[in-house]
Amino acid sequence: MLDRVKQFTLFIIVFAFCSNAYLALWIMYPDIQEKYWFLLVFVVSITFFVLKPSEALNQMTPPVFLWIILFIISTVIAFIFSSQSDFVKDLVEFLTKAISLFIGIFIITSNNKILLGALYSLLAVAIFGSLMNIAEFFIADLSWSYIPSRMSGWYVNPNISGKFLVMSLIFSSIITPRKYFWPLVVLVSIGVLLTFSRTSWLGLFIAVLGLSFIRNIKPGERVNLLDIKPSSFIALFFAGLVGSVLVYFLLSGQIGEFIQGTLFESYLSQDVISRINGDFTDDSANERLQVFLSALTVGMENPLTGAGLAYTYEWQYPVGPHNDYVLLFAERGILGLISYLWLLAIIWITGSSYSRLYVAVLAFSSIATHNTFEQPATYLFIAIALLLNNSTIQELMRIKVSNKTINPIQNRQVISGISY
Repeated sequence: MLDRVKQFTLFIIVFAFCSNAYLALWIMYPDIQEKYWFLLVFVVSITFFVLKPSEALNQMTPPVFLWIILFIISTVIAFIFSSQSDFVKDLVEFLTKAISLFIGIFIITSNNKILLGALYSLLAVAIFGSLMNIAEFFIADLSWSYIPSRMSGWYVNPNISGKFLVMSLIFSSIITPRKYFWPLVVLVSIGVLLTFSRTSWLGLFIAVLGLSFIRNIKPGERVNLLDIKPSSFIALFFAGLVGSVLVYFLLSGQIGEFIQGTLFESYLSQDVISRINGDFTDDSANERLQVFLSALTVGMENPLTGAGLAYTYEWQYPVGPHNDYVLLFAERGILGLISYLWLLAIIWITGSSYSRLYVAVLAFSSIATHNTFEQPATYLFIAIALLLNNSTIQELMRIKVSNKTINPIQNRQVISGISY
């Protein structure tokens, strides 16, 4: 019974933060402040800890614990060397809540079965977020995005919308039946494309290509191409073909020629048209190189400690460096950069194929974004990736089919991920 309660609690928490519903509700109903959601996680985590202290944090490995220590130390040092302005203090408060959220997920997820609540929640996020972007594109009265003609849904920022939809697709595909997988991919792809986030488009290409392959591999086993069905190779080929065509059109600008004179052109701003025409000299791209080099210079001038937390928010430029690696180096020094690389390494070494695919997308998107650790959902995705090792996926698949009557061959296929 307690596990059921934890599953439902995890479903609500993951959906609230990963769909950005916690902020949307705050905007629509000011009395439901965002801090109440963090308070909810704190209260339920403490409650579950008291009820079964022996199970609390038994899923947290020493490398993960070490990362938490590195993260806290780098944050404290960066705060000491910062301006310690009100903005910096607010950021420290957020980071405190975020790392508490991260730890809370490990307390709630005391066994693998509970993790199903998070996976079903991410499936709901992928579907809901994509439908929101589609509705925002076609319905003029809906306007959540702060950038005209680029859809975001409740995320407000289209870049965040695209990134989180891709990441939700990766993890939700674990529990998505084969016959619904490609319809889900199509729906999420439309939602991501409407964000007109080039980084998200390429991240989607990586995710779909990777999912086409790893969904046909038994968790924890070496790849044997002879065990993979011909239909899977066909799906992988077409996924790569479609993705390659999309990348080509993005870089060449020919996609703009297809849109000219159509109904869709009236929905797009000039900046969006520049993006799909392959013009990398649009407003956002023009400023990135200069800011990137400036942030890199700041980091090289302060390699040990960095220039301080939130330095790139209080400097002379109106935007950040659009690169997580450079931002961490500039603000937190080499320790901050190492803590992030250490985290990516932990997930890659200990995680499942899905976790590694998530790391690939995260590492790639970090090249062109600078607000990864300023989103609560990031800490949830990271926690889920760390919890999802190969043995966890095998157990989750057994749980999914435990109430079904199927023959041993089907059972082996379901557990391996071949036909669930």
